[in-house]
Amino acid sequence: MFLLQQPRLSPLWISALLLLAPLTLVAQQPRPTGEWQLNEARSDSVPARFGQHGPGEMRRAGRPGEGPGGLGPGAGEPGAEAPGMREGPGYGRRIRRLDEKGLTRIHQTLELVRDPPLRLWIGADGGTINLRNRSGDEMTLYTDGSRFREVVEEGGDVETRAYWKGESLIIERKVDGGGKITETYGLGLDGTRLLSFVEVSGLTQPLAFTRQYQTAAE
Repeated sequence: MFLLQQPRLSPLWISALLLLAPLTLVAQQPRPTGEWQLNEARSDSVPARFGQHGPGEMRRAGRPGEGPGGLGPGAGEPGAEAPGMREGPGYGRRIRRLDEKGLTRIHQTLELVRDPPLRLWIGADGGTINLRNRSGDEMTLYTDGSRFREVVEEGGDVETRAYWKGESLIIERKVDGGGKITETYGLGLDGTRLLSFVEVSGLTQPLAFTRQYQTAAE
């Protein structure tokens, strides 16, 4: 007599299913609309000086053996070497040195990261977005992917564009000669919160963190 056995899932398949489950739930959320304000207490923050982290400040996954921080030792000095760019076994890339202009553009990028939108208004049709920063400056973007260019005196011009990717709102900001900031907004917590996943590339090391928004009426 033969007994039929239920197929067993390997640990790898179980892990894959667990990772896919949250993505399925997020995909079921509608596009965000309305007015939202930043909840700083529930958002990661960028420290004034990398390498000095306090409670609730930005967390970044680094390579084994690296200390905390975004730019690494010596990154604030002209001609500093970019971490992780050495030649040899396990590296395979040349050392990249930053000149004064390159460091200025990186610092300009980080200043943009430290000045997030405090309020967002997303039109009911999702076609326009209005952003207001800490200084009270406002910017209106169209979500058709068109590029808006800001001329910055004695700095790198900033190019911004917004578009929808499925139910997620993407806002990209690129500093000429500097880094690129990509913010992905989507509804979370049963639609009661707007979550922003922020990625910064083009620095000596990439950064990734999250911000949380709540409805302005709360």
